[in-house]
Amino acid sequence: MEIKRICSKGCAQGSIISPNLRNLYMNQLLSLNSDTLFLQAFADDLALVSASRVREELENNTNKALDAIANKLRELKFDLSVDKCQGLAFRSNVHYRQRRGQSIFNRNPIFKINGQSVNIGNSLKYLGILLDCRSTWSNHILS
Repeated sequence: MEIKRICSKGCAQGSIISPNLRNLYMNQLLSLNSDTLFLQAFADDLALVSASRVREELENNTNKALDAIANKLRELKFDLSVDKCQGLAFRSNVHYRQRRGQSIFNRNPIFKINGQSVNIGNSLKYLGILLDCRSTWSNHILS
């Protein structure tokens, strides 16, 4: 018995050419890197790094970057699942009086993609590593 399936869009999973086609697309996305944002990709995961000492500036820079990413993905005909997106705001673990020049947030920043809020947690798992907002690594070590 032989089963054939016509593929009208994309590339069959497991195809030899799939990773190369994906790299061609991702290179266009990674070209968005600038002074205010850094994108890093691994397989089908994409990480955005944005930094600021002031929450409002962090929100503005990150939301502009997220808009640029969403627009580029739309242009490349990729679907972006906002429900799968996660955010993590790294904070200083130094005592308040000693925090000169370090990030201080009274609340989590608000990041949005296509008008939908991105979930901001205290920790997230990325490529098997459990990161936490205070960079203590305790969650990863204890898991």
